[in-house]
Amino acid sequence: MDLKKILVCITNYNDNDNALKLKSEFSQHIDTIIIDSGSKNQLDDFDVKLDNIYYSGLYNESVKQCIIRNKEYLYFIASDVFIDNVDKIVNIISELNDEIYLWAPSSKGQSHQHCKNKNTNGYRNVAYLEGFTFLVNVNVCNEFYPIDRNKNFYGYGIDILLGYLSINSFKKQCVVDDRVEVYHREGTGYNQGIALQEMYNWFGTMDKDIINYIIHYSKGNNSDELIKFLENK
Repeated sequence: MDLKKILVCITNYNDNDNALKLKSEFSQHIDTIIIDSGSKNQLDDFDVKLDNIYYSGLYNESVKQCIIRNKEYLYFIASDVFIDNVDKIVNIISELNDEIYLWAPSSKGQSHQHCKNKNTNGYRNVAYLEGFTFLVNVNVCNEFYPIDRNKNFYGYGIDILLGYLSINSFKKQCVVDDRVEVYHREGTGYNQGIALQEMYNWFGTMDKDIINYIIHYSKGNNSDELIKFLENK
């Protein structure tokens, strides 16, 4: 993969030190910007300064910046993701083939079980990735950009929809890479119950094949409430 085709978007809310660290390291290899979402102290080093627009707003802005800069791939990284080996990630990305439309390092901390490191020393095909760090072909994002923030303010479910579209619409791979691991800090700063209900309602407006995909891959992931909701749609 040509690194010149990628834009790294570090999305930040009050994790200024780590955001600056990530930008400093990634920008040595790939075009990198910081999009800030209403941090208490918005620094001059931040490239885009916004009010607190939460995840959907940050996703929209990241896709927008890729389009403005004529980039083919978005590498979205939340600033509560901690990376010890940026050089290794960059090297792995540079060797990815065109059949991979969604890629992410494995992750510890707060993350889905299928995204944790399985010690395969390679990448694994999965149904979807975590929303806090992923590389994606922008064509996939364009399928549902911009997110209507009145319907999905907190952004739950965007990761699942990206997986569905990459695999089913574009016939490309969605993979987690066990050759590298990052840490995602536990906890959120918002009401997860509200975020989940928004996701349920958002998913409920989608085509039946998407709903069936979500139901299938939600089984066994402590998603009984979501499955029950969607099965009644």
